[in-house]
Amino acid sequence: MNEFQKIRDNLNIIDVAMDLGLKLDRNNMCCCPFHLEDSASMKLYDKNRGGDNKFYCFGCGEKGDVIDLTAKMYNIPVREAAKKLNDDYKLGIVFSGRDSPAYQKREYTKQPIQNQGFSKNHNTTKKSFERWELVRQHEYLDRKRKKLAVKYIYRKPDGSKVASWKRYEGNILVKGLNGSKMPLYHVSNLTDKNKPIFVVEGEKDVETVEKLGFVATTSPNGAGSRWLDEYSKELQGADVIILSDNDEVGMNHGKDCAEKVAPYAKSVKFVPSQALYKELQPKGDISDIFYLVGFEKTKKLLEYAIQSDKFIYKSDNPKETKKEQLWLNSAAIVAKKYLDILKNWESEYYNAPDNTKRSLLYQEAVNCKDTVSKFVDTLTSGSQAEKHNLYVSFKDEFQKMAIRLQFIRQQKLDMKLSMPEETVAISKIANKVDEILTSTKNNKLKGMRR
Repeated sequence: MNEFQKIRDNLNIIDVAMDLGLKLDRNNMCCCPFHLEDSASMKLYDKNRGGDNKFYCFGCGEKGDVIDLTAKMYNIPVREAAKKLNDDYKLGIVFSGRDSPAYQKREYTKQPIQNQGFSKNHNTTKKSFERWELVRQHEYLDRKRKKLAVKYIYRKPDGSKVASWKRYEGNILVKGLNGSKMPLYHVSNLTDKNKPIFVVEGEKDVETVEKLGFVATTSPNGAGSRWLDEYSKELQGADVIILSDNDEVGMNHGKDCAEKVAPYAKSVKFVPSQALYKELQPKGDISDIFYLVGFEKTKKLLEYAIQSDKFIYKSDNPKETKKEQLWLNSAAIVAKKYLDILKNWESEYYNAPDNTKRSLLYQEAVNCKDTVSKFVDTLTSGSQAEKHNLYVSFKDEFQKMAIRLQFIRQQKLDMKLSMPEETVAISKIANKVDEILTSTKNNKLKGMRR
């Protein structure tokens, strides 16, 4: 065991932080000394209560152990910080190597703890911008981890927050997105659909959930923007858990997201943050829960969200779901009828006298049969996402099949081949395609079943 580890093992970061002048609340939260803020964003993890004896600031991202905290507070190298802790707390740990004269004569001056909030006497003029504090920044990458842009979060003097973007042009950051659309945050982490994916409201919450060992993402502007269909496609085939903030805006955004993700995802759960922690204050989120209850308990709460069936999402718009299901059922009826006809045609062409035209027609029938067969398989046993994709492109699929089937039928007539009775249904089926697409009543399907 080296000297650094002995220091860490012998000291509790809570004691060191208080000796450094940091004021902790009962949840071991404090205002970060490394950036200006008016609310506690630094968490210290008490090793006497199962914590890892480290600190982490959710505002500026500073983190570390007792040695790092001391080094940052005194603006000294970590080795000197370790020796100072050894001396101050009389630990009696012997360090290997020699100390330089500069260290032996060093007089330490603690860095002043930053003013909490903004000075009321801060001078501004009507023509100048008010002072904005940079709270944090988040880099957006594409699926191949190519740098796209950086999002900056600022806190204004009145306490409200505002975002600003800079895009990459080569290796240079240029102000604004210039019309570029950003993907989901940390989209490159969403490739493994065997792991549940949390959709949260904001980049800070993504990083909180990731810190707990889970996969998470958010839309580029959180609840402040609508959920796009392209975001849903990134979650196709995954178990998605939507974790909303504890306010009306967050709840509405979460439900909108769930509604749009449901057709693509393997499963969807909608979890209001307050359902995990009843004492959560209004506008609270998963990061706030993390501040309040700590690492282990928050992790267990998220595991509960993954395992529990009580959060399975049920659409608030059952009519639309019923309409989509009706269309899919209609598609299955028509496609199965097409498939029966094609099987008969395949057999007939196979046994017909051999010539080039009939050989090509036979191949066309086989190809068409394979296409329709896959269509039927998807409609009868495909995933929810696959069915929805067919639903979205429903009319195009039918038009393609109708054109190919009508071509084959016409060739049969030209060649004076026998016409099985069921082929007469083709023209009727093709004419009813548009009816099916706009139908919402079961009685319109009766003619298809005859």
